[in-house]
Amino acid sequence: TSRPLPNWLPSLQSLQGTVGYHYEQMKRAPTFVEGGAKFRKGGMELDIVPSYEVKSKRTTVMLQLSRGAIYGMLKFGNTALESIRGCY
Repeated sequence: TSRPLPNWLPSLQSLQGTVGYHYEQMKRAPTFVEGGAKFRKGGMELDIVPSYEVKSKRTTVMLQLSRGAIYGMLKFGNTALESIRGCY
């Protein structure tokens, strides 16, 4: 397969989106919306995954930078940094 949008964002590898729906919790609206983008350049990969929970109005963004088995991850909530992880 070819990379999406190769002329505008040559490092973009993939895009994804998910809409979750639990009828018992939210009868007329989705429960959550999540997206994702993966970029690759020079042996490094960057994953960006935003998500939104409709009922609680909670927004999170996860950023993960990796090279092979080495990675660092930051997760931000509505107002602050929630977690930091890494492995080398």
